[in-house]
Amino acid sequence: MTNKPTRGRPKGATSFTRVRLCDLINHVGKEAPVVVSKKWLEQIGFEVEEKAIEVLTPVSDEPKIQFNVTH
Repeated sequence: MTNKPTRGRPKGATSFTRVRLCDLINHVGKEAPVVVSKKWLEQIGFEVEEKAIEVLTPVSDEPKIQFNVTH
């Protein structure tokens, strides 16, 4: 076997931690947006609204830029 490093989180590492809501509010304010898991929101009964994805289309009427590549 080789001593190749493994990928991902080290064993025992965690991505989440517990924070008291009052401490979080004191730190960021009560109007600050906070990133939370959709799965967690659904588990506590919060309805998650799916936002429509805006598809951008390229604009073809812009002038092209002429250039040469040299070494």
